[in-house]
Amino acid sequence: TEVILRGEVPSLWHREWAIERASKTDGVVSVVSYLTIRDADGPRALANAVAEAIRRYEYYTVFDYVSGEIVDSVVTLRGVVTARPDKPGDLRERVSRVAGVKGVVIELEILSPAIGDERLRAALARRIYGTPTFSRYLGLDPSIHLIVRNGYVTLKGAVLTQGDRIQVEAVARRTFGVIRVDNQLRTK
Repeated sequence: TEVILRGEVPSLWHREWAIERASKTDGVVSVVSYLTIRDADGPRALANAVAEAIRRYEYYTVFDYVSGEIVDSVVTLRGVVTARPDKPGDLRERVSRVAGVKGVVIELEILSPAIGDERLRAALARRIYGTPTFSRYLGLDPSIHLIVRNGYVTLKGAVLTQGDRIQVEAVARRTFGVIRVDNQLRTK
């Protein structure tokens, strides 16, 4: 039996779910989908909803940095994430559930879970976020992201002042195990 799906759904996730459910139904040999995805309430609303989905991901930490680009309601996620859990897969699913998203492209690098990098991440977080000046940046969406690759540290995100930007870099440089610091922090 061939099943034909027609209609409108709110997101990519809903379309994929409907196709999967139909294909797993007993007796179904093939599924043809003419399902369309409802347009978002505008590009700004879509961008804000995608950003919120990423920020609210419970495993998104100061050691991850994800940015997105949206073209014709297709979201491309770029950046770096730590290895555990399956962050690229989880983020794809979260973003695909956003109303109006018609496609998701994942271009995320998974950082090494090597014990040396894990220890360096923890030391940097303690030293930077343990400083009263910088503890204000720690929250649901941390503004200072600490990307560690084999002892090389990249600071991403945004701080309030140029002084904070310089001071964060100085703390990172003085952390044992850091080989080099690339300060890409922006000031708000």
